[in-house]
Amino acid sequence: MLHVNNRDGFTISVSESKQVAQIAKRTIISDDALAVLVFGLRLPLEGLAGLVLSMLVATVALCGVGLLLGSLAYIFLDAILLANWAMFILLLLTGMNIPLSELPGFAAAIGEALPLTRSIAAARLYVAGAPLEAGLGLLAGDLAIGAAYAVAGYFVFGWLETRSRRQGRLEGV
Repeated sequence: MLHVNNRDGFTISVSESKQVAQIAKRTIISDDALAVLVFGLRLPLEGLAGLVLSMLVATVALCGVGLLLGSLAYIFLDAILLANWAMFILLLLTGMNIPLSELPGFAAAIGEALPLTRSIAAARLYVAGAPLEAGLGLLAGDLAIGAAYAVAGYFVFGWLETRSRRQGRLEGV
């Protein structure tokens, strides 16, 4: 089912399509296959369950960031610019592209306050062959930080809802 609502130049669409999940699965499988074939990544079978768990935890933790960003989009009115800033901050400061040890102290501290940092560290442990228990503390930390972002997003959204009712408008509150 695809529902599209066009109104005043804005398009809102919701999809419950099974194709989205299939595309996501194919993307993950093809990316992993390329990492193995092109870059020589070695995935030990004993670390595979931990790697999948790391990806799931990272996804759940980032949902909290999404809730906060969605709430803030009502203030900034340019959700795409806000999402791009968030993406680049996550790419630079979580250890995804640049190890935290190579970042300046203040940037590494910001990275520690972001979800995804510990999931990436846990995934690296699992790829190195560590047992599942080795990264559970890191993954629990990522879930806690993701939950904190979700709670912040919930309260920001509630505050914006109250403010929009008082002002009689939904955007630019």
